Amino acid sequence: MNNLYKIIEDVNLPYIELLDESAEFSGICFRYGQVKFNEAEQVLTFDWDIVKYNDIPKQELNKEKLADIIDKVIFDLILLKEQELVGVN
Repeated sequence: MNNLYKIIEDVNLPYIELLDESAEFSGICFRYGQVKFNEAEQVLTFDWDIVKYNDIPKQELNKEKLADIIDKVIFDLILLKEQELVGVN
């Protein structure tokens, strides 16, 4: 079990809730969309949307810091999926 996020299974679409390790963003929930890899630049890009702010006013969010945390979460999910596909535990 990780301390950064948990996946919430929703009837419509699953989303991800940030947990206590992300302190100021704890309770914020987001969904991510298409993940793309730019081979020439060796960069991953993806879309994401916040679905729940957890009473944090939008204008008070440090969007760069939040984006860094979401980057870590999505990278972790990609690694977990890759391990699942190759059978590594």
